[in-house]
Parts: sequence; structure tokens; C-alpha cells
Amino acid sequence: MFDYLTRRIDEPRAWAVTFGASLAVTAALLAYREYGLDGALLAALAVGAGGAAFGWVWGSVLRLLFGLSGGLDRPVRRPDRWGMPLRCTGCEWRSSPEGPWLRRDCLQPPITCPQCDMPLSPIVPDCPECGACAVVAGSLLTGMWSQVRWPRTLESGLWGHHTCRKCRCCYDKWGRK
Repeated sequence: MFDYLTRRIDEPRAWAVTFGASLAVTAALLAYREYGLDGALLAALAVGAGGAAFGWVWGSVLRLLFGLSGGLDRPVRRPDRWGMPLRCTGCEWRSSPEGPWLRRDCLQPPITCPQCDMPLSPIVPDCPECGACAVVAGSLLTGMWSQVRWPRTLESGLWGHHTCRKCRCCYDKWGRK
């Protein structure tokens, strides 16, 4: 459901559906224990309608704000900062820091390749100086947690810069010094 909302973040109907459905299910589950099936249906209807109305209002406000800022289908000014390094698992297609990146792509990066529809995966760049891998093999953090970056500076946290553990070289998320 999250992907449904993020691809349609500027549509009030998507907010209404998301809020209404999630609150209706939650209310039904909570009311079923106390009031049985009749209470669960009544709670789902009432709370779901209220959630849908709230979602519609919130989505309308966001649509107005996005419209005033030029919309989500405009290219970003600095695609090297806002874009995400991705590669295709099938045809070795890669995204580039030059773009074109739309504002919508920066909120929810594409998940399939534009050439062959295979899944895309994020790229973790190696150090441009010594070639050391950014992900430390054999560390205490294994599996998914070894991919987590712990930024040490504000610039690193905001824009995805890395510092090599061996030679202390600073490079960006695209592998540029």
C-alpha cells in the first residue's frame, strides 16, 4: 500500500483510499474483540469514512502545495545530489548523476529497469583512490545491517557522501572524489 501512495502522492484520492482503508481495518480489528461482528462492521464504516475524509483533505492540501511549487513531474535542479545510483540486475543498465531525474523519482526511486523491466538494485560505490569496498565484509553487522550507512558529517547524511576506511578519501554516492 505504501508504493500505491508514494507513486500518487499528489492525488487526493490516493490519500483518501490509504487513510480510509487502513483506519477501517484497524477499527474493525479493535472493535471485533469487544462488540463482535456487528460492532466491527459499524466501527469500520464510521472510522473508515472519517479517515477517508481526512485523507482527502490532506491530499488536497499536498496537491495544492506541489502545484504551487511546479509539480512533481519537473526535473530536479541537482540530479547528482537528489538521484540515487541504481543498476539493473539483467542488462547492466545504470542510472547516472546527470539525470534526468524527476521530483517524483527522488521521492520513490524506480524499481524496474526502463530498458528490460528487470528489478533495479542500489549501487554502493568503491573508493576511487584505493578501490576498497564501502561495505565491510566480516564486520559485526551482517546481512542487511552491513548496508546501513552511519553518517559522520551533515554533508554525508544529507547527500550520501562516504569516507574510505583505509585511505580516508571522501567521495560521493556516485563514486566521484
